[in-house]
Amino acid sequence: MLPQCSHITRKRGVYYYRRRVPRRSKGELTLSLRTRSFREAQWLAAGLDRELSRVIADVSETTEEKPDLQRIARNYLNRALDRDLERRHDSPHRPVYNRGYDEGASSIADLEWVESELQCAQTELRERLYDHQRPLIDEMMEANAIPPQHRNAFAHAVFQARVEIWETIRRRTLGDFSSRPDAPLQAAPPPKPVARPSDKPTGPSLSQILPGFFEFMSEHQGWRGQTLAQNTATCNMFIECCGDRPAAAYERKDLAAFYDLLRALPKLYSKSKEWRDLSLAEIASRSKEQDCERLTIQTIKRHFSALGKLFAYLIERGEYTGDNPAHGFSFPDKRRTREKRSMWQGEQLAKLFASPVWTGCISESRRSRPGNLILKDDKYWLPLLRIS
Repeated sequence: MLPQCSHITRKRGVYYYRRRVPRRSKGELTLSLRTRSFREAQWLAAGLDRELSRVIADVSETTEEKPDLQRIARNYLNRALDRDLERRHDSPHRPVYNRGYDEGASSIADLEWVESELQCAQTELRERLYDHQRPLIDEMMEANAIPPQHRNAFAHAVFQARVEIWETIRRRTLGDFSSRPDAPLQAAPPPKPVARPSDKPTGPSLSQILPGFFEFMSEHQGWRGQTLAQNTATCNMFIECCGDRPAAAYERKDLAAFYDLLRALPKLYSKSKEWRDLSLAEIASRSKEQDCERLTIQTIKRHFSALGKLFAYLIERGEYTGDNPAHGFSFPDKRRTREKRSMWQGEQLAKLFASPVWTGCISESRRSRPGNLILKDDKYWLPLLRIS
């Protein structure tokens, strides 16, 4: 297909290429294609269009002033960090971003959220996933009159700014307000491995830390019954796979080994008599050649969500240094669309919006019981959406 600015004409059996001269009300380029075949004329005209578009773009770049993309991205970064400070000033004694925790919860609630956003921003920059932030890029390009040919360069600058935003917010969440990025945005260097001391880490083992962690999560995030049992089972499985060591001794490769183990386990490994009294490694090894269902990706994702909360807790207490090793793993869902959870229908939606969450509840921590409090979560989430 030819662009709207060019077309093919025929004169005396020979086809001609015609294209309007850019930025002129009158003026046209006409060139004989020296062929009487329409298909060949189409192919030749398409090649001419590509070459002329390249030449026109090169000329435009030399004659037009290129917008200061780094300055625009830096202004976006500064506005986002100013909004972060405003939110912290307006949210005393409570999490700033993760509103799922009760008032008075420590910064572990925000740390888990912020580290997850930082991992996403780093992935988008590293993989150059420019379409992931299309609405944001479109809005900023329109507001700053950035020409379309600079879209990818501008998107890259914004992605660099987003990484710096979440890195700064992470430092603030850990209590470091001593610095603010002021240098020009540079290309993101590859992540460096966290330096480990030559001596083996010391301190209480993970099994000794877990009781305090479970008590904390029960008090501040409401872990009870099945939720507490599932997270306890996850931690016990992790210890069985990677050993009961001091918290600082675990590395990302240990989480990768646990990830591979979960993918190899049969779906009914804990219920089948065939696997009774066997270790997880033995079950994975013996079932390797069997044609049986494995753990679902949703189950594996739940296990890593629990470990993410555990390491966020350890990082906040200073018992683990570096990035959260449970974050950054991918959980691809290979099911077909018709096999996934179906969309809610009218009756289900009516039942949902008739619940106390929407009609009125007792308090933020007891949203399932009817009351007079109407929650307006937009005041919590809209500022975050503007940063994102």
